Amino acid sequence: MTLAQLVTNYFNSSPYGAGASPVPTPHPGCMHWLVTTILPRKLALAFLTVAWSLPTTIVVKKLKPNWDDEFTHELRMYEKLKSLQGKQILVCYGEAYCDGTRALVLEDVGGVSLYHRSALVEMSEEQMAQMILASYRPMISLNIAYDDWKLDNLYLVDGRVVFLDMEYVYELDFDPERAIQLGRAAILERWHQFREQYHKYGEIEMQGATSLRPPRSRLAVRFSPFISRPISQSKWAHLHC
Repeated sequence: MTLAQLVTNYFNSSPYGAGASPVPTPHPGCMHWLVTTILPRKLALAFLTVAWSLPTTIVVKKLKPNWDDEFTHELRMYEKLKSLQGKQILVCYGEAYCDGTRALVLEDVGGVSLYHRSALVEMSEEQMAQMILASYRPMISLNIAYDDWKLDNLYLVDGRVVFLDMEYVYELDFDPERAIQLGRAAILERWHQFREQYHKYGEIEMQGATSLRPPRSRLAVRFSPFISRPISQSKWAHLHC
């Protein structure tokens, strides 16, 4: 299914153009799709069905070369963890095609990665551990474990930790409590390492320390609801019909 078809089927819409911009994080397979509706948001919500309430910004994660199995696995895991979407993990809107390549259409969660000062300096170890466990236990309760404990894979969002990237999650085949403690130890080890670097060298020069959200000035997008093919300009990504 193409992204245009995804929008058509899921949001009862018609194909339309949308601006896009690369995501400013170490995830080169992702880009932002900046989407608007034909009416001002309040007016649209008053006259259109809930299905039309597409978020202003979504993230399109393209398949990396030779990663078909991982992509399929990630899509399957989002489905298995559907009850956690929008809370402990990203909302996955489905599969699409971007420039002829398979892609996941995901929530733009905002927030900051655990490389950020607010996570490395302004939080205690106990606070960090509690937040990790609060988000990880619901995943473990579904018999799924996480195994990609990089700090840029976890984001602080409104006082909670959100897990990104489901490529390396797996079905648990050993004691759940042990899995929880292993995860806690893995993330705290990395957190301590980068916390020490922060105190020693100052701000960590990593893109992962920034928000997933692009600068506000880039939120303005072209919208063309009536054309069968989106506007073709190099600075504007487009939906394929």
